[in-house]
Amino acid sequence: MESDRSRNYKLVDLRDHPEVIRQITEAEQKLNQMIGEDVALIAYVRKQ
Repeated sequence: MESDRSRNYKLVDLRDHPEVIRQITEAEQKLNQMIGEDVALIAYVRKQ
């Protein structure tokens, strides 16, 4: 699965999208509280 993902997807550069970063951070915090563990969300896009 991991090798499939690396071939078909790439990480998104969110440095110019602070609102997206804010929403991801809020979702991480909510999930942290729900499951009691640290959660890190990663944004990928499908390669064209």
